[in-house]
Amino acid sequence: AILGLSLDYDMFASIKTRVSDLCAEWNRNSGEQFSLSISLGAVEFNSESDSLEKLLKLADDEQYKEKVLKKKSRQN
Repeated sequence: AILGLSLDYDMFASIKTRVSDLCAEWNRNSGEQFSLSISLGAVEFNSESDSLEKLLKLADDEQYKEKVLKKKSRQN
């Protein structure tokens, strides 16, 4: 888990794109028989109603959704 203070969704999307690009580059150049893939999830903190446990659960749910989408796209 990573807590990104002052990290908005545009910044997260940029990080996510960069990680995806680096994985794709590694997959092209590694010569390995497997592909590297990383799924990320993020949620926005609301200090009035969110506990750390709730935030981690929500971010984990988002990460799992991305993982499922990636798996489906590999099967097609």
